[in-house]
Amino acid sequence: MVVPKSEIRFCVRHIWANFKLQFPGQAYKDSFWKAAWATTEGDYKCALEEIKFLSTDAYNYVNGIPPIHWSRHAFSTNCKSSMIL
Repeated sequence: MVVPKSEIRFCVRHIWANFKLQFPGQAYKDSFWKAAWATTEGDYKCALEEIKFLSTDAYNYVNGIPPIHWSRHAFSTNCKSSMIL
């Protein structure tokens, strides 16, 4: 590994692109992006509950991706970039 202590973040746009293929619609989009941009764990969990209300399969899909890699609330404070792209 070139930078052993670096954070690994996933591209949220790509996660969204794959998610929307299985779960299209504005309600899914709004809830997904709420989860991605959430700045507190409570907001993140609330957004996941919205997704779970829409579809258990959608919830399982999103919940299967560790939030430390794609949701702002779980990002380390050591990294000074808040980009989630």
